[in-house]
Amino acid sequence: MPKFVKFFISWGITYFINIWFTYFFDKYLLFSEELSYFLSILIITLINFIISLRFTFNIKYNHIIFIKYIFFLSLFAILNYILVILIKNYLRIDFYITIFLVTTLIFLLKFIVYDRYVFNWRWSD
Repeated sequence: MPKFVKFFISWGITYFINIWFTYFFDKYLLFSEELSYFLSILIITLINFIISLRFTFNIKYNHIIFIKYIFFLSLFAILNYILVILIKNYLRIDFYITIFLVTTLIFLLKFIVYDRYVFNWRWSD
């Protein structure tokens, strides 16, 4: 199965988990939408790393990969969070539609960066 297909499957899984946790924190624990979304991003970080490492890119773990992953993931998480808040507040698009749009954009950027720089054996040593 091509890496992009595997990445898409893993994205679908983590997207569902992201929405579910955001909804759970927002509706059941009564956190703000922004805090709920931020917490859900933190939770899916570890899940996504494991899926990417073993399923999508099928590479063995080493500390350098993990450090690169956390570095790029942090950049993507910050970008993701800022874009969701800006679009929600300034364009007045529904919160969950905004999450979908931004997550889709970030998904494409992540695949390119992860494939070329993070989960690539040439850059792992």
